[in-house]
Amino acid sequence: MQNDAKLLPCPFCGKTPPHVHLSHVTGRIFCEGCGAEGPWSPYFNDGGWNTRTPHPAPITAREAELEAEIERLTKARDNQSRLEQSHREQANEQFHRAEKAEAENQRLREALKKIASTGRCEFAEVRAALTQP
Repeated sequence: MQNDAKLLPCPFCGKTPPHVHLSHVTGRIFCEGCGAEGPWSPYFNDGGWNTRTPHPAPITAREAELEAEIERLTKARDNQSRLEQSHREQANEQFHRAEKAEAENQRLREALKKIASTGRCEFAEVRAALTQP
């Protein structure tokens, strides 16, 4: 057909008009690249094929580079968030251990004060004072 040059590329596979087959019998345009089909009319050469959504432009090298950088930064942010959460949990755990150690130290100081106030220091009394809650 002489007016094939007016047809836009296939909106699905991007094949250019030389790969499009026009059928006068069925009134349809068939893409030989992917099998897509669309309306065709002998009175209006493109029929509706050219009004379909065009094939999206291919991603440029720069766009691909930027998308890769976005993905890298997103992963880095997620890793940083996990690391910060881990550090918070470790700090919280250390804080609780320090609180328990301080409470135990205080209990031992009180036990030693009690032993010192009696003026006696026998092993059984020390042991009893240390094991009391």
